[in-house]
Amino acid sequence: MKRIIAVLILAATIATAGMPIKFVNSESLTGKRLAHRKGKYVVVEVIRGKCIDRKGNGRTRGGDYISYKRVRGHRKGARYTTYCVYANNNSIDDIVFRVDVSRK
Repeated sequence: MKRIIAVLILAATIATAGMPIKFVNSESLTGKRLAHRKGKYVVVEVIRGKCIDRKGNGRTRGGDYISYKRVRGHRKGARYTTYCVYANNNSIDDIVFRVDVSRK
């Protein structure tokens, strides 16, 4: 787990030229919060979810849809923590990097 987070931070640092990084839970992340960053920091969204069927469809803790189809070996009932790195701009839907980590 520490290795994955280190890779994520490295990717975010390279993509953003050393900007500060803020980890934010998906439940507290809003479009307004993303749109008003003004390029001061990079947001890494932390999403906790569960795969609900064999096709890779999932639900977050907040009840939103998330896909785990591209996670190798996904299975029904598996729990994941997803890290999404947003681009260093004020766009609210520009994810440049995503990592899904299986939780035990």
